[in-house]
Amino acid sequence: DDVPFGAEQLLKAMLVIAPVILIGSMGLGYVLADTSLRPLEGMVDELETVTDGTSLHRRVAVPVSADELARLAATMNRMLSRLEESFVSLRRFTADASHELKTPLQVLRAGVERAMTNPKTPTEALQSLEEVLEEIHRMSELVENLLTLARADEGRATLAVEPADLRDLVNEAAE
Repeated sequence: DDVPFGAEQLLKAMLVIAPVILIGSMGLGYVLADTSLRPLEGMVDELETVTDGTSLHRRVAVPVSADELARLAATMNRMLSRLEESFVSLRRFTADASHELKTPLQVLRAGVERAMTNPKTPTEALQSLEEVLEEIHRMSELVENLLTLARADEGRATLAVEPADLRDLVNEAAE
């Protein structure tokens, strides 16, 4: 009861106004944070579309402001450019290597088959020639698979994807 009459009203008014100010401040903070982070959300959305590996040509929009977000966007775009160049180089290398390996393997196969059909070839050499021919076939299949992957990467071929049960393979590997 020692509180003067005007001070008591002021105290009651403060108790009513303080929560309103607190709630208003929180709302304003939320709106400001949301507005500030919206460009960052756009960058994240754009980067998520690039993660499939086929959209490396896309770039993040660089904000006109010269702040940290603009620097981040420019840095990400440079990184995407380097990644795109690396992927293109790798695809080109795979395709070139596959083409370059195909011809020598065909020449080797023809030579081994000719030696195997030659009546003058000793019978003890035929076993070795058959083993070499098997390895040539295996390597030719590997080169064909590389060519198929290179064509699929370039978009010139589609890969047939089908579900597979890997339990037997895993069990065999475990043994």
